[in-house]
Amino acid sequence: MAGEDAGLPPHYLRLLDDYRAIDFAVSFLTRKHIQTSLAAIFAVPWYVDQLRHVHTILPRPAKFRDVERPVHPAIRMAMHARGITKFFEHQSLAIDAALAGKHVVISTSTSSGKSLVFSVPVFDRLLRDRAAVAILIFPTKALAQDQLRAVREFCRGSATLASAVRAATLDGDSSPAEREAACLGANLILTNPDMLHASVLPRHSQWKRVLSSLAFVVLDESHSYRGVFGTHVAMVLRRLVRLCRRYGADPRFFCCSATIANPAEHFAQLVPIGAVPQPAVAADGHEERVAELTLQYAHERLSAKAPHLISKVKSYRGGYIKEHRRAIEKQLFGGALLGVVATNALELGVDIGSLDCVVLLGYPGSAASMWQQAGRAGRGGRPAVAILVTFASPTEQFFVRQPEALRNVSLRSVDEKRVLVVDAGDRNRLIDDIEYSSALWEAYEGAIYMNQGVTYKIVKLDLGRGVASARVTSEQYYTDTRDFTDVNVLSRTRTGADGRTHFGRIQCIRRVFGYRKIWKKSGKLLDMCDVDMPPHEFVTHAMWADVPLAVKLYLDAHGMDFIGGCHAASHALVAALPQFVLCDRSDLGMDCANPLAERARPLRVMVYDNRMGGIGVAAAAFQRARRMFRQALAILESCPCVPGCPSCCHDPACRGYNYVIDKPAAIIILRGVLGVFPPGVHVYGAEAARQAAELEASSAAAAATEPPGGST
Repeated sequence: MAGEDAGLPPHYLRLLDDYRAIDFAVSFLTRKHIQTSLAAIFAVPWYVDQLRHVHTILPRPAKFRDVERPVHPAIRMAMHARGITKFFEHQSLAIDAALAGKHVVISTSTSSGKSLVFSVPVFDRLLRDRAAVAILIFPTKALAQDQLRAVREFCRGSATLASAVRAATLDGDSSPAEREAACLGANLILTNPDMLHASVLPRHSQWKRVLSSLAFVVLDESHSYRGVFGTHVAMVLRRLVRLCRRYGADPRFFCCSATIANPAEHFAQLVPIGAVPQPAVAADGHEERVAELTLQYAHERLSAKAPHLISKVKSYRGGYIKEHRRAIEKQLFGGALLGVVATNALELGVDIGSLDCVVLLGYPGSAASMWQQAGRAGRGGRPAVAILVTFASPTEQFFVRQPEALRNVSLRSVDEKRVLVVDAGDRNRLIDDIEYSSALWEAYEGAIYMNQGVTYKIVKLDLGRGVASARVTSEQYYTDTRDFTDVNVLSRTRTGADGRTHFGRIQCIRRVFGYRKIWKKSGKLLDMCDVDMPPHEFVTHAMWADVPLAVKLYLDAHGMDFIGGCHAASHALVAALPQFVLCDRSDLGMDCANPLAERARPLRVMVYDNRMGGIGVAAAAFQRARRMFRQALAILESCPCVPGCPSCCHDPACRGYNYVIDKPAAIIILRGVLGVFPPGVHVYGAEAARQAAELEASSAAAAATEPPGGST
């Protein structure tokens, strides 16, 4: 295999080389104003034509409105102590609704005072009813810890409020004593969905005091509850409400997010209120690997250019142990760090102070996450800049060509089995705690594993014991899995009005059979190795479209690759789908052609839910199939390349490594599915129609011999 298709990390590192990152960063840090810094960027000769779009977000005039319902005097006193004398209009409207006993969903821009919106009604209830309890749910442990600090600081402004609010966090880092205190005495519990699922709800009799007195449930940063994570959270909330009603409570829900575009619809799907059925809609470690590679690269350059700055640049991700995360948050908030290379663990509102610049390495999967990450800079009225560095994925290149689309915004996997990554060279010191399924792709024997800028090599994986042993290594390569996915249709449960699009159950069988060693600096292939890993097999839901047989005959007659066309069309469809369905790229799978596989492939283009049992994405895609196929076609036809490229139909996550790709064939296939062809292209000629009719009759006869629910 060629090393040029090695994936994102080497491509990104080559970009860093081109930009001479450290020399530029040192000069950037010395500049006083954002406009001056931007002017300096534009003036650099090698940066000509790199910048494709600039959008300046100007401050908006504030609209104020006082609340109509009475607020407890202790809350007013605490607000005045923090210099808050009046409410913004959106704050007062939401507070009035909550105080009136209504469920509330609020969606406003970053740094618009959402915490005060839910704090006022919650504190008011705790002050007036000393038996009442409120649960604040956050997507991450870091955000809950940050909000606990904010609650305590706010309550210091009033002795009455401080004595009434007994706040405690409940997460995986909580000690047994802290968990007992939350269970027995706290009336404001800050937690995450995982703890509700794994600790509180299974032991509901122990938590009867909390469940029977629950008055408010606050869901902060709700835009993160989507895809697999959102499905799990929706189920957890339904269990929570059922138990509350069993114990005599009827809590009000308060849902808020900085950047969600369809708050009412999202709230209705997420929160179990009303009688209307509410259908809800494991990553491969790629984001963590990019963060670790970037930190490692930055430290290497700093050691030569500015060694005194090495300790001021660190990495941050959710997998780090508690002590590391807390220390980094404290250093960043206190100004001890100049920069942090982070995954989206720092996206969700963690108060790390006001940053001057945020650089987003690639589109994070949704406009909501993009604006939330950009909003980490410029708080408190300070000018700031957010830079989106786009890569070659079809979605990102689409936004490069049409940046205005980004401004018109239309339970992580809870794996019961875990694998501990330990340092065998340091008395089995714990490095990481990962999901069992992730270990199959990240911690196989021979894998390079990175944590806190340190490179480890996995020397042994014991799945039975749930332990991956690693040792520090100086190897200058990273590893990438070689794997294979086989997809079989089990049953077809729904068919679209066109008779061509379908929804049903499929079986996926994935196996890691080896890995590639790739040089960090060049991205060149060093070696390929074999491993023997157990298969990962699951049944899920899929949406697919049958490709007319006449289209295949046309492609064959013109020397075009039908399999490569279906593969490219699937990539374009996956790139288009998140624009219509709230999901992450990791939620989706597709039937990728593999150059190592010699197997008969049916005439179809397919995407499927990438988790056992399905998560609702394929079902939502089926409802919007025609619009998505049109958008996939637009992505291909708007790209000026001829054979296909990373900007239109190459996918960095492709399990077939983008080798079997035919873009011109994909365009014909998508047009065939849609039933529209450009002038001069006659797919349904007389001879093609005759052959297609014969083939369809033959296929129908073969299908008639299959048992019901068999493979299609």
